[in-house]
Amino acid sequence: MHILDLPVEILMLVFELLDSWDLLRCAVVCGRWKDLALDAKWRGNLIDWVSLLQLLGPVERCKEDEYRWVTKPSINDAIMSTGWQRLDMLRKKITRLRVDIQLVSEDLEYIKTLQHATDSPHDAFFPNLRQLNVWFRGRSTYQYGFLAGGSLQQFNLNWLFRGLGQTTTDWAGALESVALQSPMVKHIKAFESDSPFIDYGKFSRLRTLDHGGDLGVLSWIQICAGCPLLEEVKISQCQVRPLDGTAIVSGPDTQELPALRNLDIRHGSITSYILRTTNMPQLRELVVDMYEFDALEVHHLLSLVRRRSPLLETLTLWGNSLEWDRFASFSGLRDLTLFGPLNSCTTEDMEHIIEGLPNLARLGIASSVFLDRTKPPFTTAILETLAMRCQLDKLRIPLNALETSWESEPPTPTAKFDRLIKLRLDHLHIKVNALVPFAKYLAQMCPTVDRFRPTLIHPHEAEPELEPSSMLTQEEWSNGRAMEDVFFDAQMKYRSSGGSDRS
Repeated sequence: MHILDLPVEILMLVFELLDSWDLLRCAVVCGRWKDLALDAKWRGNLIDWVSLLQLLGPVERCKEDEYRWVTKPSINDAIMSTGWQRLDMLRKKITRLRVDIQLVSEDLEYIKTLQHATDSPHDAFFPNLRQLNVWFRGRSTYQYGFLAGGSLQQFNLNWLFRGLGQTTTDWAGALESVALQSPMVKHIKAFESDSPFIDYGKFSRLRTLDHGGDLGVLSWIQICAGCPLLEEVKISQCQVRPLDGTAIVSGPDTQELPALRNLDIRHGSITSYILRTTNMPQLRELVVDMYEFDALEVHHLLSLVRRRSPLLETLTLWGNSLEWDRFASFSGLRDLTLFGPLNSCTTEDMEHIIEGLPNLARLGIASSVFLDRTKPPFTTAILETLAMRCQLDKLRIPLNALETSWESEPPTPTAKFDRLIKLRLDHLHIKVNALVPFAKYLAQMCPTVDRFRPTLIHPHEAEPELEPSSMLTQEEWSNGRAMEDVFFDAQMKYRSSGGSDRS
């Protein structure tokens, strides 16, 4: 059988496996393949802008970050060409588009003219586009407002090589153009911005905002004033620069995001302003970096959060000045993860947290240092306390197993975790000869765990003390992997014996 005689069903299965550029090549084989290839995969798949442009002719690089068509026919000839007919058919099917090269301005005007010869000047080039991803390199002016219209739901903007001449006007112009052409946008991701003022308040339907780069006080004021439906905000990679005092003085003392459920603020002085001024009555999850704040300010900000966001269930916090026991006052928490100096955390602090959080299901206590060789205050007894008093499904905790003499036959734990799925011991201070008995002890205590990750630190008595920030030794790394194997082998034997096997 000739390939052109294959049944439609088989051809469609093959076409579904091809990327957009290969589909376009198949579309020029014959009329039958054209119809099938142009029907396959275009709805719901992320299509590359370059693949579409190649329908009108080959594209070449003319500058470091700009491209142009090698040749361009007249508008009348182009409209009558097969390439434009295919492109005209496809652009009405595409719902997701990626633009990661820049056309020279005259070529952009050329394609706009082609469209306007067949459509109204007010129509979007992709009338059914729901997601648009744009990547810029270096200094650029946003010229792609004509691509999307009222159907656009998600806009992703990434400006590469930040700082090479990029200005506030570049960012503001891009977002203003999108807000004007696509007022129904609900989701925005914008990365590598050096502009402290971005007016997201123009997007009144916005539900999720993921902002990477600097963000100023005035931007947050506009968000609170213009985005009442906002449910999720993430601010990362913020620059550490002084806040705009004028905006703070002239702005509101309190503002509100009534629908916000998730807030994630990583790095930046804007953190304090947001938590001090913003009511978030529906907030369920807060992820916040408080490295820059002293203990008094951390306490004040957390008190505001506790009072204004009574529905908070998940709290993840980084800080150098944590008063650990104060987190017990968030009585509704189900998920608590804290990164801080372990030498300031005591077993009493942990007792207060356990007592104050009756619904706790996920707990993480970890050092704010990447690899902290400081011995933690928690002995293995804390595991049995947690097992008795909490119904955890996820636990991350540092442990000091050096204070207990582990024999070849491990003790029987007095309590067990009934629901624990993930267990991470980060870091576990333990001697080499205690690895096997301790792993067997854990296997009895944690019969439901299916993800176990120990990061081991061995005492180095015969050597100079390692620096606190030094990496794991090869012995520590390989023994950690070996301990995982011992744990799961012992867990399997324990299960198969009905819980009575201690070997």
